[in-house]
Formats: sequence, C-alpha cells, structure tokens
Amino acid sequence: MPFTHLLPGLAYCAAFVLGLLVASIACLCSRAILRRSIPDERVRHIVEVAPIGVLSVDARGRIRGANAAIENMFGFSRTELLGEPVWIVLPKANLESCAAMQAPALRRDGTRFLVEFGFAPVEQGQRGSGTAFVRDLSRQNAAREALVANNEKLSLILQMLPGFVWSERAGGELDYLNQQANYLEALNAEEPFDWNSMVHPDDVALKRKALDAMMQTGEPCEYEFRLLGDDGKYRWYQARTDALHDGRGTVVRCYGLAWDIDTRKRVEAALEANERELRLMVETIPGMVTVNDATGQLEYANQRLLEFVGRSFQQLYNRGWPILHPDDMEKDAREWRRCVEAGVPMEATYRLRRYDGEYRWFEVRVQPLHDERGKVTRWYGLFIDVDDRRKAEEALRTAQSRISRATKIATVAELSASIAHEVNQPLAAIVTNGHACQSWLASDPPNLDRARQAAERVVRDGNSAADVVGRIRALFRQTAPAKARLDLNVLVSEVLRLFEDDLACKSILLVSELHYPLPHVWADGPQIQQIITNLMNNAIEAMDGVEVVQRRLTVRTWSDADGRACVQVSDGGRGVDDVERIFEPFYSTKDSGMGMGLSICRSIVEAHGGRLWAASLQPHGTALEFFIPLEVHG
Repeated sequence: MPFTHLLPGLAYCAAFVLGLLVASIACLCSRAILRRSIPDERVRHIVEVAPIGVLSVDARGRIRGANAAIENMFGFSRTELLGEPVWIVLPKANLESCAAMQAPALRRDGTRFLVEFGFAPVEQGQRGSGTAFVRDLSRQNAAREALVANNEKLSLILQMLPGFVWSERAGGELDYLNQQANYLEALNAEEPFDWNSMVHPDDVALKRKALDAMMQTGEPCEYEFRLLGDDGKYRWYQARTDALHDGRGTVVRCYGLAWDIDTRKRVEAALEANERELRLMVETIPGMVTVNDATGQLEYANQRLLEFVGRSFQQLYNRGWPILHPDDMEKDAREWRRCVEAGVPMEATYRLRRYDGEYRWFEVRVQPLHDERGKVTRWYGLFIDVDDRRKAEEALRTAQSRISRATKIATVAELSASIAHEVNQPLAAIVTNGHACQSWLASDPPNLDRARQAAERVVRDGNSAADVVGRIRALFRQTAPAKARLDLNVLVSEVLRLFEDDLACKSILLVSELHYPLPHVWADGPQIQQIITNLMNNAIEAMDGVEVVQRRLTVRTWSDADGRACVQVSDGGRGVDDVERIFEPFYSTKDSGMGMGLSICRSIVEAHGGRLWAASLQPHGTALEFFIPLEVHG
C-alpha cells in the first residue's frame, strides 16, 4: 500500500496534540477550582466554550454540572444529567486520578461510541469529587478510516494503472513501485535496489541526462527507455518524472510514471521500414514520379526526375515547367488545367528537355486521388521515357513503308512480266504464221492449202491473246465471286489476330464489339477478309502521328432489321475531308498510296450485293462501314 509509512506518524501526532489540549484544559480547570486564582465567571466561560466535554462529579459519582460540549456529545440536557450517576453515559468511568484513556460511552438514543476519558479529583490521589474530561473519538476514527479507505483506493488505482509508478529517494534509491511483483525480491533486499540495472545499457545515459536536466531546471522531464521484463526481453516505455522539493528547494524525492509504448514503437518501426521501401521503390522504378496538391502545385519529384532535368526540387518548384518543348508547352498547359478543373485523369505524350539540352519524348499519366467525398486531394504522375521506342517505331514504319512500296513495285513488275509473257507468246505465233502465209501465197503456183492453215493458226493465236487480255480485264471488273455460308464474326476475329502485334507495337487500343450470335451470310470468304484487312490497314495508318490517348481502333459487327450483316471499322486518326472521293481509283490521302485499295473493296462489296461507305467522326477520326445481305444465294 503506497504511503503506509506515513500513517503511524500521523496518528501519533494527532494523539499528541489532542492529549496536550486535554491536559491543558484539565490543568487550568483544576488549578482554578482548587486555588480560586481565577474568578468564577472566567472559569465558567472557559469550561463552557471548551471543545471537549467537562463533567463535575461529587464523591458519590453523581453529576453536579456539565458544559455545552457534554450536551452535544451525549444528547442529554444539563438538567437531565444533574444528580444522575456518571455511569449512565460513561459505563466504565474510573473516578480516580488517571491519565487520558479510551472508554466506551452511551448516548441518549442508546448508541455506543468511543471517547477519550480523563478524571482529575479535587484532592490528588483520592477517590471522590472532581472533574471528568471527555473527548469524542468517533469522528477521529471515522477520519482515520476514511484515510485508510482513500489510501487503499489510491493503492488500487496505482496497481491498476497500465504502467509503472515509482518513487525514488534523493539519492536515486527506488523505494516504491506499483507493479513490483517482478522486482519484489530486489526491493526487499538489504542492499538498495539498483533501478538502472533493469534499464537497457544503451538507454541509461539518456535517462540520466533527462533526470539531471530536471534537477537543474526543476521542470518535469520526459524520456523513452527500454526496461527488462520478467521474460528476459526489453520493452519500450515512455516516462515522465517530477521532483518533490523541500522548503529550501532541495530535492527530497522523485516520482515517476512510465507506460508501455513497445507496440507503438514496433508499429512506428514497421511504418518507417515501409516508408523506406516505398521511397526506394519510387526512386528506383524506371520512370519519373511527381506528386501535386489538389490545385496542381508540385509537392514532390523523385530523384530520377531531378537528375534528368539537372535541377533541385526547389528550382523546379519555383520556376515551374520550362523544361517542356516550346511546341508542347501551350497544349500541355491547357490539357493540365482542364484535368485539374474536371478532376479527371490525364494522359499525354510530350517532350522534356534533358540537362544537356536534348529533348526526349515521354508518355505521361497523371491520376487524381479522391477523398471519401469525391474531392481531389492529390495528383500522382508517372513519366515514362518513350523516346527510343518512338524512334524505333518511326524507323520500323519507314522500313515497312519501303517494303510495302518495294512489294507493290515488285508486284506490278511481276504482273507486267506475266502479262508480257502471256501476250508475247500468241503475238509471236501470229507474226510467224503471218510470214508463213505470205510465203505460201507468194510461191508459184501459190499453195493455198498451206496458206489457209497458216491463216487459221493466226486466228487461233489472236483468240489466245484475246483470252489473256480478258483474264486481265476480269481482275478489274465486277465478276460473280464464289460464295459460301460464312460467319462474319469468325472472319473478323481471324483478321484481328493477325493485327495484334502491330497494334501493340503502335500503342493502339483495340476495342472489339462483336454481336453474338450473328446470322450467317453468303459470301466469298477470302475477298471479305481482304476487305477487312484493307480497312484495318487504313485505320492504323490514319493514326500515325496522333497522341497516344487518341489511338483507338474499334471494330463492330451487328445485324439490322433489313436483313443485313454490318461491319464497321473506326479510328481516332485525323479524319478525311471528302468521304466520297477516297473511293475513286488512283486517289489517295497518303504520299505513298496507289489509290486502288478502297476502290477494289467497294467493287467486291457491291459484287456481293452490299454497299461500302465512309463517315467522319467528331471530334476526330473516320468510320468505314459495309453491309452484306443475309442468306442471299447467287
């Protein structure tokens, strides 16, 4: 129990003071009565106002007088007490000269209580008349019991506190510890308990420094330290210590409170480790990272970005973003303002100036962070260097363009050679047979039979040449294709698979919206696939040079109420000015185009009884759409 060492002293002091008070009054009254040195009126006044009860008793023990304190203490009036034996209120009263003693007393209502009783006879050492002095101890006992109860309550509170409470003497010896089960043996030992022996060696100096500062300044101190537990492991505690000074300002005792913060320290250590790991991750990812506040103001830039631009964060913060290419600055600023005002993500591609003055292409993605109310609190940006990729793509496009042109030239050359070969043979035969016919007719006499045979061969070879020309013409005019029952979704899916790598290489988002089930059509499969392939190629080439966010290619299929299967290919390119002229032969919007692709596609579609057309999209892009009648045989 805390502070129990003070109780005996307090009780002794209280008894001593009250004993002196009783003795003084008794002495004064006795002397006044015996010696008559004080006038009767003054004696009566002193007795009447005395804080203890005074009874005047005759030789037979009957009450001859009582003061007001007696009336208040026992509940009897003085009139009721006069002539009554003193034992009706003090059953065990000793009417011999005696020092103060504790005795039971009886109130008028029959309740018993404890008093301190003393008797002073008129003649010292004889039994007889005299004066009795009575002091009520019930209140003192109640106060003492209340003090004990409060002390037990305080002890319970201290024991239940989720931490250590201790007191130290001025010399540093520990003399109280609320949770002392683990240290009881050490506290009860004859040798002083070394408090620091339980503190982690690395924390002893810190604790001593904090306590020394408290001694010098007189202000409470706080510090953290590790304390050895009964399991042999150290746990973190946070402590607050204050000093008790005497009247001269000298420290006589220190009181302290320490609470367990080991879990908090472990959580903080884990959070710090996670923060270090996240920071290391942000600093080492192959990209540049920024954090902006809700208004778009820069708050953080990782080291990779600072090294790229060759500036400190403060310089970047103060000067804004003059590292953008002049051609991209206005467009980027406008797009950034729009996204911040609308609270929507931003995707863009622009050039940043490196510390050596070289501009490089970056793909930028900025994502907003919203609170629970949907309000933007921060913006997180990622900058990915795509300069090498763009250069490689450009080189690849150039190579593909050259290959395509070379292929077209080779195809034309091959076709020309084939035509020349096919036509040259019958023409050569015609010339030979013509000369033969002339020779037979010029002979004497003319050989008409042989000349007729040569002329027949000329006609035959001429028809052969006409057949060659007819087959060539058939390539460029509408002919009835070989049709079969086909699923357009299957044809479209096969074409899309062929373009997967090309779309991924050019960062084009493919959106496939195929309607299932789609009724079958009667068509020439290879020709329909050739149409879809041509439309896909045109859409991909139309998006060269546009922003990555615009690169979106959508392929849709559906059937309408008119019994037609429809296919649409749309892109996010720059669009076309004249949606009808693009179907004219030898007209092309591309520098290297021959202008025959869409014309041939329209011819094939119309040969199937369908129609092909184009439409401009807003704000940019073009859609090409064709339909083929369902279940049409022929």
